[in-house]
Amino acid sequence: MPPTGDPNRAIEDIIEVLTGLRETGEGDESNWDEIIADPNFGGAWGDFKGGVVVAVIDCSKVDANQLAAIAGGSDFLRLIEVPYTYRQTEEFRSALIEQLAAAGVSGDVNMNSTLNGRFIEVRVPDADELPNTFGNGVPDDAYSIVVTTDLTRPAG
Repeated sequence: MPPTGDPNRAIEDIIEVLTGLRETGEGDESNWDEIIADPNFGGAWGDFKGGVVVAVIDCSKVDANQLAAIAGGSDFLRLIEVPYTYRQTEEFRSALIEQLAAAGVSGDVNMNSTLNGRFIEVRVPDADELPNTFGNGVPDDAYSIVVTTDLTRPAG
């Protein structure tokens, strides 16, 4: 049985434990930039089953028992190690959006949060339209190119 608490509140509480910061306010008042600058923070999101996925660079630097207690028990916490911080992944996504726009190729760049981490999908109708330099500066394991005509939103 999933925990009875608010999963968004659990995620906020977990982020505060991981980074020492709690997101406050909106817009100019938000401290989200400080939170995502944490060098071990890879992200935290719901698993669509009432649990929480917590991504960090190094699991040995966090108290898994404390995080599990916040999530509602160990059955509701999936603690994973990822190769890139939250900020790095967002910077990679931004770079790919810029490169897609500069190439004049229609497509979109989506961030997917899964049970195994956050991954970027570059969705285009024809991968051959991408220049050979596409993805320069972004590690190959941080994104994949998906050929599809089902484009959900424009790049950017």
